[in-house]
Amino acid sequence: MKKSSGKTLVYRILQIILGSAFLLWSILIFAFAGIFNIGTATLSCLSLFLIAWGIFRHSILKLIVCLKEKKAGRIIVNTAFLICVAVLATAFVETVFMVSATFKTPSSDTTIVILGSQVRADGPSLMTRYRLDAAYDYMLENPEVVCIVSGGQGKNEPYSEAKVMSEYLILKGLDADRIYLEDQSRTTRENIKFSKALISKEGLNDKITIVTNNFHVYRAMRIAKREGVECWAIPAKSFRFIFPSYYIRELYAILADWLFYSF
Repeated sequence: MKKSSGKTLVYRILQIILGSAFLLWSILIFAFAGIFNIGTATLSCLSLFLIAWGIFRHSILKLIVCLKEKKAGRIIVNTAFLICVAVLATAFVETVFMVSATFKTPSSDTTIVILGSQVRADGPSLMTRYRLDAAYDYMLENPEVVCIVSGGQGKNEPYSEAKVMSEYLILKGLDADRIYLEDQSRTTRENIKFSKALISKEGLNDKITIVTNNFHVYRAMRIAKREGVECWAIPAKSFRFIFPSYYIRELYAILADWLFYSF
């Protein structure tokens, strides 16, 4: 019994430490990157759950036992368990789709569409730069390819994302004649829809290669296919420090996409 109690105490301490680490991580993401979204909020809630489980494990288990003594309580406990299993299974399946989408080799005979994200007065954010750098490297290897930088101006942005992204690529040495600006879109769907219209207007190749961060590739390609666009993708890396926030948020976004559109 003592040995078992000792192991239980160690597990509880580890849970509290892990939960505290995740909570600190979510706080730092907000403090230093200014990011607080559904992903950050979920990470914070999971952290608090781990801490509470570590501290109040005995009381929580006792409550569960008491609930299971009554029919209504058993229904509540079993339903909660099934929901947890369903959430974990769904997140796993989504992750498999997200990862597999990043391994599809892009075609060189396409128009590059770089999806916009946060820009600031001093230039693109780090996540946006990753997208631009991935597109730039690819365009250096394929000099016949042109690109569309797609993104409008958000409330907290000094200029349109397309303008800032274009300037960044030109400063890196890319010929301005190879860059087309789409500066009206606010969502991924609008990125694709408005870029498609620009492609038609300018007579560009109507097959596209989407450039976005790795976690976003799968959903972006689903949207493009719904818009009737034949597409490939170039996955850009993500900033590891804030990746959990964006990854969890993307899980919600993919689930919404599945629920509101045919799978």
